[in-house]
Amino acid sequence: MRSTHKAKRLLLLCVMLLPLAAQATRIDTLSHIHGVAFAPSDNTRLLLATHHGLYRAESHGRAARISASRDDYMALVADLTTPGRLYASGHPATGGNLGLVKSVDAGKQWQPWSDGFEGPVDFHQLAISPVNPDVMYGVHRTLQVSNDGGRSWRPVGPPPDKMISLAVSSVDPKRLYAATEHGLKVSLDGGFEWQYAAMFKDPASTVFATADGTAYAFVLGRGLLMAEEPSFGWKVLYNGFGNHYPLQIAVAHDDPDRLAVLTHTGRLFTSQDAGRSWQRFGVPEPDATAARGGRIYAEYCTGCHGVDGVGETPGTKTAPTDPKQLAPALDGTAHAWHHDDAQLQQTILEGGIARGGRMPAWNTLLKPDDALDLVAYIKTLWGAREHACQGAKHMNCDWSPEG
Repeated sequence: MRSTHKAKRLLLLCVMLLPLAAQATRIDTLSHIHGVAFAPSDNTRLLLATHHGLYRAESHGRAARISASRDDYMALVADLTTPGRLYASGHPATGGNLGLVKSVDAGKQWQPWSDGFEGPVDFHQLAISPVNPDVMYGVHRTLQVSNDGGRSWRPVGPPPDKMISLAVSSVDPKRLYAATEHGLKVSLDGGFEWQYAAMFKDPASTVFATADGTAYAFVLGRGLLMAEEPSFGWKVLYNGFGNHYPLQIAVAHDDPDRLAVLTHTGRLFTSQDAGRSWQRFGVPEPDATAARGGRIYAEYCTGCHGVDGVGETPGTKTAPTDPKQLAPALDGTAHAWHHDDAQLQQTILEGGIARGGRMPAWNTLLKPDDALDLVAYIKTLWGAREHACQGAKHMNCDWSPEG
């Protein structure tokens, strides 16, 4: 009798867990990833703000929704002084604006926190001081500031034109950085006046400051830059993102060397050495065939096509000046998936010089089976859409992401 009751309880538990298990999905099927932060108790996991709620993502490529709601969370920021405390803005699932919302349990439950100035606001740029969480800035129609942890807001003035990202310095809460299409800018008076933060004026897509006084920025044509505050001595850390432009940078609460970026293509990258090297996040473990292809790729292909197939980075010393001659991305953001396996194998072996390209023929070094292993590895870098629509059917493929 006891064993029967125990079996029933186990069966009931399994039934109760089914909805949770069903939430697990591939990261690349998520609709519109708007923000990224590290999970507070596990630096191997990332929190992703999406069009349909907040997800916790695993390094092997799976993600599960952890928020009770399916609201559209924008401008996700973490309070680096209090693990598990998050802020966001965006839109309720029923429409309208969320205002500022807050979570104290790493994104499972959210509570309305403030309407903002003349809100409810929809902050697309939101920044919190890395050392004083009472100081926050957000942009909704105008630049707004809060000095009481987001409870009340007042207007400052117009933000810099074409602003993409906003950050608060760790050395002075009135020192702000802005990444704009017109360059990297800084304000020393809380956002009233702005000036260029560097001699160059190339477009910048993101900027971020950590609690230890390090400022990061991504500038097109230059790469990921770093400066030790309060100086403006920016130096290049990394320029290997290919055709992926970081839109947001996040840092782990307990490890300033561990960073994550979200790019404009929806790709995720992580670094364990303060931005000097990066790895794709969320790529499933390869099988034996793809693993062999990965070793071949590392030896013969990385030099042009980049780590994890991100493509050749424009503006580097070895890259051609003609954009059409750049080695394309192979990770699904270009056109590799428009071809079937046999066509990809043929291109690897025969090269592209005969068709006006730069790629040499590899048939003197690689066997046909080697080329197929290489194709298997390249396909591990693709998303669900690329796998579902590979080859000729990409012209009329009805695949769509979640939602």
